[in-house]
Parts: sequence; C-alpha cells; structure tokens
Amino acid sequence: MPVWAEPREPATAERRPRAVIYYDDDGQVARQEVDTTGAGRPNLWVHYERGVMVRQEEDTVGDGRPHVWTSFRDGRAVRQEVDTDRDGRADTVYDLDPAGRVTKKTTAAAVVYYEGGKPVRSEQDRNGDGRPDVWIVFRDGQRVEQREDPTFSGRATVVYHFVNDHLVRSEESTAGDGRFDLVSFYENDTLVRQEGRTSCGDRTDVWITYRNGRKVMQEEDQDCDGRPDVRFVYNGDVVVRKEAIK
Repeated sequence: MPVWAEPREPATAERRPRAVIYYDDDGQVARQEVDTTGAGRPNLWVHYERGVMVRQEEDTVGDGRPHVWTSFRDGRAVRQEVDTDRDGRADTVYDLDPAGRVTKKTTAAAVVYYEGGKPVRSEQDRNGDGRPDVWIVFRDGQRVEQREDPTFSGRATVVYHFVNDHLVRSEESTAGDGRFDLVSFYENDTLVRQEGRTSCGDRTDVWITYRNGRKVMQEEDQDCDGRPDVRFVYNGDVVVRKEAIK
C-alpha cells in the first residue's frame, strides 16, 4: 500500500517535492516514486529488495521517462546506464568502483577503461563491425599512444605517439603488412620530417623535409650505402631542382 511522504525541507512552499512509498508484505520498503522537482509527477523511481536499495531510475529531462538507470550493491552505486539521445534506451554504460569512480565506460563505438578515475586505455570500433580498430593508451589521464587499423583488417598499421596530448611522431606500415616503413615527426602537431624505407630493406633510404606542412625537400639513398646521394627540391608539389649529394 502506498504512503505519501514529504521531505523535511521542501524546495518551496508552493512546489513541494513529494514521494509515494510502496511496502512489501513484510512491511519493508519495496519502491519509491519521488517528485524531486515539484512538477507534480515523479522523476525518480527507487527499487528495493528486502528493504535495501538495488536500483534507481531517473528522468533527467522532464519527459516522464527514465533516462538514467543506476544499480546498487550493498548500498553503493556499481553501474549506471544513461540515455544520452533521449530515445528511451541506454546508450552509455558506466561501471563504478566502491568510491563511485568510473572504471569502465561503454558505448556502441568505444570502450574506455579507467584507474583511479583517470582513463588508462580505450578501444574504438569505427566501422561498427564489432571489432576494435583503434587502440589508445593513456598515462596520467593523457593520451600517449594511439594505434589504428584504417583498413579494418584486424591489425594496426599506424601508430601515433603523443606528448602532453600533442602529436610528435607516427609510424606507418604503408603496405599494411605489419612492417613499419614510414616514420613521421611533428612539431606543434604539424608534420616537419619523414623517414622512409623503400628499397633498402630495414634501412632508411628516404628523408623528406616539410615546412608549414608542405614538402620542400626529399633526399634519397639510391645505392643503399646508408647515405643520401640525391636531393630533390620542391616548390609546392613540383620538383624544381635535382642535386647530387657528394
């Protein structure tokens, strides 16, 4: 049987939050329907088992439907599901530690893992095939490495390295075979230099210089002796000069 109850400190005299409390056959609280905003209808539904709170549903947008679902264990929140697009279905899930901090955040496109309230790694599924194709590592809450599988082959072929969340270097397997043959260097997130392995096995044989993000010079080791022996100078995308390096 429901019983009306009022908080000791109503929000205002005119708009008083109210609650309907339902009891089970043993006289223990089974459910509460609470109007915390004074709108005249409940926006918070609390469920109990043997008098202990186990689940809470909350209408956070005022449409009369729950958009946040929180599960409790031993009186503490352990999981929260959120409907961010207001379609009535949860699309973001948070797993919580005993202190209420997020340990895992799950969406349709990504999973993020946390330690001490800070992200430590994440996996993203950009093409929606159910397999991760982006892997990110965090340190002290900041991104330090990001691996990507741009062709969705199941193997990362590009690796980005960050310092203070700024891109400083990347490594790419241009053939997609797992052999990283192109290294790019960045300053202020802008490409300044590249080193490539094209014809001399695991030895670098191409050096490219960029200015303001545009290629201005390329040097090549055409005889694989470990030293550049020809230089190409660019203006825009056009070679304007070719020089032999002695």
